[in-house]
Amino acid sequence: MFYLELPAEKLLPKMGHKFSRKAFSTPHGRICVKMSSDRLECFRRNATCVTCGLTGNVFRMETNKGQATPHWNFYHKAENGKLTLMTKDHIVPLSKGGEDNISNLQTMCTHCNNRKGDKFSVILIEDGTVQLNPKVA
Repeated sequence: MFYLELPAEKLLPKMGHKFSRKAFSTPHGRICVKMSSDRLECFRRNATCVTCGLTGNVFRMETNKGQATPHWNFYHKAENGKLTLMTKDHIVPLSKGGEDNISNLQTMCTHCNNRKGDKFSVILIEDGTVQLNPKVA
């Protein structure tokens, strides 16, 4: 269910690890929403997909099917109204031993994240330099 849509520039400064919950007036009444999580902190630090450059510009307060508590989803909203969900991605996938913490997170749109799957975003070259993994980019 969709409750409310707000521009990213209005919400991003109020999200992240140092915030808790905040109440918002919606057409469905006043709703209190969590403003702190690794996912929201990741978006606050970087609103742009690291692969294609698409930038999130709206947050939508929503609930998933079978879920009672509303949460914020981050989207890029095109001029024609088409929404692309922005996601947090693990740079080193959990399945490959990566940690579930903010230093291992990056913002990606769903299209790029689905293409990346459980591959590494970057690869280490023999001389110690790092470059984008061409199989992901």
